[in-house]
Amino acid sequence: MNRSKKKKNTIAALTISTALLVSSTISGILYIKHRNSMKYKTAHHEPAIQTMSEEERKILESLCKRIEKVTNNLVVLDQKANGQLTESTPSQLELAKTLDELKKQLEEANKIQKELENVQKFPELLSKLASLETIISKSKKTKQELEIRISESNNEIKKQINNIEKTLKVLDERVAIEYDAKNIDELKSIVEKLKALENDVKGIESLANAIESIYKQEAMNLSSAVAMALFDAKIKQNDLEKLLQTEAALFEKLKSELERSIHDLIETQTAANEASTIDDKTEKYKNFEQTIEKIEKKLIKINEDAQNLKEQTNKDDIAVSVNNLTKKLNDAKANLKDKNQQLDNDKETNNNDTEEIIKVANDAIKQADDAIKDPSNKEKIAKTEDDLNDAIQNLEEQKDNLVGDSKNLNKIIEKIQEIEQKQVDLARAIERQEQSEDDQAKELASEADNLKTKLELLSKGLDPFDASKEYENKIKVVENKITSLEEGILKANSEASKLKENPHLKTSYDTLVKFKDEIKSKIQSLKSQINDAKNNLKSEYSTLKSQSDKVKQNLKNANSYEKLVALKDVIGEENGDKLFGQIKKIIVNITKFDIDNEFKELFSDVKKLETELKTINEEIDEKLTSIQEKIAKLIEGLSHQKAQLEKNTKFENIADDDVDALKLAIDTLEKELDKANKFKNDAISKRNSDPKIKAESETNFQLLEQTIKSSQTILETKKQTLSTQKNINESKVTTALQNSSEAKKLIDEAIKLPETSGDKIKQVSNSIQKAKEVNIELEKTKKELINDKENEKKIENELKELNEKLEQAQNHLKVLEEGESQKLNNIKVKLEKIKNSLTKAKDNLESKIDLKDKEDANENLKKVIDKAKVDLQSQKNALSTLQEESKKQDGQNNVDTIENLIENLEKQYNDLKKKIDQDKAENKRKTNEALNVAQNILKKATEAIKKSNADDDKEKKLNEALQDLNNQKNIFSNLINDVLKNDSENSQKIIKKNKELLEKITRIDKSILEHKSWKDFVKNKIKEIAELNNKWLTTKANIDRLKVNLNSYQINGGESIKFWLELWSDLNNNYRKPFKKWVEIANDPKYNSELWDRFDKQGNTWGGYEIDGFYKNILIDYIKTLSKYLLSNQGNLVFNNSEKSKFDDLIGVIQNNNESWKMTSEEWKKFYSDIIRLFTSISKHDNNQTYLSAVIIELKKLMNVTVKEIKWSEQINPNYRSFLNFG
Repeated sequence: MNRSKKKKNTIAALTISTALLVSSTISGILYIKHRNSMKYKTAHHEPAIQTMSEEERKILESLCKRIEKVTNNLVVLDQKANGQLTESTPSQLELAKTLDELKKQLEEANKIQKELENVQKFPELLSKLASLETIISKSKKTKQELEIRISESNNEIKKQINNIEKTLKVLDERVAIEYDAKNIDELKSIVEKLKALENDVKGIESLANAIESIYKQEAMNLSSAVAMALFDAKIKQNDLEKLLQTEAALFEKLKSELERSIHDLIETQTAANEASTIDDKTEKYKNFEQTIEKIEKKLIKINEDAQNLKEQTNKDDIAVSVNNLTKKLNDAKANLKDKNQQLDNDKETNNNDTEEIIKVANDAIKQADDAIKDPSNKEKIAKTEDDLNDAIQNLEEQKDNLVGDSKNLNKIIEKIQEIEQKQVDLARAIERQEQSEDDQAKELASEADNLKTKLELLSKGLDPFDASKEYENKIKVVENKITSLEEGILKANSEASKLKENPHLKTSYDTLVKFKDEIKSKIQSLKSQINDAKNNLKSEYSTLKSQSDKVKQNLKNANSYEKLVALKDVIGEENGDKLFGQIKKIIVNITKFDIDNEFKELFSDVKKLETELKTINEEIDEKLTSIQEKIAKLIEGLSHQKAQLEKNTKFENIADDDVDALKLAIDTLEKELDKANKFKNDAISKRNSDPKIKAESETNFQLLEQTIKSSQTILETKKQTLSTQKNINESKVTTALQNSSEAKKLIDEAIKLPETSGDKIKQVSNSIQKAKEVNIELEKTKKELINDKENEKKIENELKELNEKLEQAQNHLKVLEEGESQKLNNIKVKLEKIKNSLTKAKDNLESKIDLKDKEDANENLKKVIDKAKVDLQSQKNALSTLQEESKKQDGQNNVDTIENLIENLEKQYNDLKKKIDQDKAENKRKTNEALNVAQNILKKATEAIKKSNADDDKEKKLNEALQDLNNQKNIFSNLINDVLKNDSENSQKIIKKNKELLEKITRIDKSILEHKSWKDFVKNKIKEIAELNNKWLTTKANIDRLKVNLNSYQINGGESIKFWLELWSDLNNNYRKPFKKWVEIANDPKYNSELWDRFDKQGNTWGGYEIDGFYKNILIDYIKTLSKYLLSNQGNLVFNNSEKSKFDDLIGVIQNNNESWKMTSEEWKKFYSDIIRLFTSISKHDNNQTYLSAVIIELKKLMNVTVKEIKWSEQINPNYRSFLNFG
């Protein structure tokens, strides 16, 4: 009995300790889960339930409106930018405007985001903020695309402008060189190159205008420069052609060409020798080779032209130079061959290295493609990312080794870009893998819609149709976009293809496929039209060639004016619709295509045809105008010579004393008379060659002869006038030079006087005065000789010498008089510096507002004043050394001013220092008072937060603390905006403490919510446990009732097991199930000690009832009753030896002490199974069935119930097993 009671006490103690342990565990886990829940909400921008004041509501509405406005602006700008980016040649001005607007809106968006960092995230705000973040991300990508597009277009235009400027500079220099060298063939070649350059620059100018490039003005200026250079080159070409018609000129031309060829050969060979990189070598070697080929061709032309030389000496000289050049050429070709061989070796090495690295990169790209198809394979993804990074690193290293090898360098750069794109695709695939199918489908639908829009915009650029290279490029852009779609989003195994039946994607996907197919079909038709247009150009050329050949043949037989006019009519004008106009049109149509490759030959043929037709037209014009041109040219020449003579015989506006004008007019008239006489003699020869020419020009010839005679008379008269005036001017010059010489002598004598001479300054002053008087005379004479430059120059030279002497004398006098004046000036400068330093310190002090800044500036003023006193005394000492009283007084006035300034500033310093000290003390007092009060409030708030949730006073303390915190926050605000407005030092202390107040207010708000949530939770749990407790009390009463009636039940063929089954059912429904629920609550991590306290106050009766001890006893009683029944009936049973032995063993086990019943569920199951097998074996004997059939049935039912209950007990928390297990 004592042992049983002791065991019960032990079990009760275990129950209580376990309950306490579980309650503390539950409390901790409950807090952790609540905290994690709050973190989750914060991370997902889910605000806690809270109310808003009217002021907060207004602020929220204002923020929402601002966010909505910026979001809408960004959406509009993003759509506008994407539309511009799809145009083939968008206006750079419009792109720049859009970019600028986009930047401003993004700045505004960033500003809003920063403002929202410390704002409570209400639901209304969160939805709008999410939309803003989405469009910001999209707009940033669009901004980058705009910047790249603007930069690319402008960079390309600038690059072409720079290239043409370099080419133009080279061609300009060559024009001058070839003209001086009299190399007409080279000059003609340069003119053609300038013409081609003119076409190029017009193309650039048109493009710059079309896209409103920032280099538009540069393109216009360059176009003008090229036009001027072409005009100048043509003039030089015409001049050179006329010059190269004599033996001497031809010899000089050939000699110059040979020298120029040697120079070019040496220059290009030197450049080739100095080339260091592959690109540089390729270019320089090519130039070297072209120079060799060019010189070889030039040698053939030089040898042909040398045949026209008549003097043997010139022929021999040219031959020697040719032989010398030929030898140099042979040496150069051998040298070039060696260089090219070495260059090929270097290229091959670079090519091999590059191909090897690119092969590795391609393997990484292929692996990335596989990984993109299966982004769920994390191991493959990780390896792919590493391989891509390694490939980029290897490519970057190889890129550094390929500087100067643009071909391989471009391959490397392209491969780097390809890998970087593949990394983006891989990241996107991983991101999509992590999304749900619907999310992926929605994202892909958006992507499909965007791609369709971009394809649609690109396809609009194909209207209207235009047979041109630019139009082919547009088609190519659209084809590339279609290829990108087919190899990307529309690819068979792409993510979009896999999800194309998803309702979120299906419409967008099918629409994109259909539209892509339509555009693809349209492109095929357009390409066919372009091919037809190209074939038509070739056909048109054949027709025009045939017509041109016919005109050429007819020209040979055109010996009459009428025939020539008829041929000219067939040719027509450039802008007409006849032969010449048709050729111009076909040229325009050909230039729309690639004239450097596809249409190079046809364009060349048509241009040749145009040139031939121009030549034919010119030949016809020459034949038509030949006779009239000769007559008109002669009459024009006679009239021109007459007019030139008449113009140069007009001396009315030239005064007789204007020597320069007379000389110039006389020289000009003499030259014109020579020209006129020469032209008259040539005209006589031309007039005598044809009576018609003589008759037509007679009147003009007679007028020229009369003009020549009158001009000769005027010339003689003016020569006499000039001679007289020159004699007068020379007399004036002689007198002026004598006076100047005497003045210079006086200066030299005065300067040479010794320093001790009493009147040296006077002598120097007198010589200066004399020189000034002579200077005036010379100036007067110079004015009188303004029209006689030769004598005027003599006077100018004399004036220069005299002024040099005068300056020497003045400097000497200045040195003598400068002494004390220099000292005084030095003192004044230093006094001014002292004054400036004081004024600057005073101004600095007056500019300060903040108390600390004002204090520092005031102390700085004191330092400046102290230094000024020392410096001022030093200057007063220097001033006392001056000898002239006037200079002393002048300096003393400045000293007095500064002393008064110092006195005033010292007073200002002392007054302000006193006020600052007072203000600092008062501010410090108020600040410390406010900080101390705040610290006490913070302490009380912390204590309120730390109070147990079970403390009934916690909610009141929290609300009081919140009120105190808000009141103190307002006090701080008043201090900062009023008393401490200009005291940054104390303001910072208040601001720092105010930040603590704000943080504590946030924590108080959170604690209030947590406390309310906890109270609601405890209330619900207490209610639930109370219901379970009431249910248990009912069950306990029922069990007590059954216990009283237990002895009346005996095993009597079924009644006994019925009682047991009822008892098990009642235990299971009314005890086991509620108890299991109780255990679940006890193990709930949300549980805490406060909950247990509240629970105990409700009168818990659960733990004091030993239900399982009772259950164990009635179970054992039943089994023992069974054994008694079997023993009492064993005389009626039939056994074999083995069965009898097992039966006796079983009875012995059953009748053993209680320790035998400490078994697990599996051991109980085996125990029952052994009994059932034994009874089943015994029951097979005929006489045994009557006694054992009912027992076997009861045992099987009891085994199922027993094993089930024991298993349930074993699943309960291990802390309860000693309480629940049997034994």
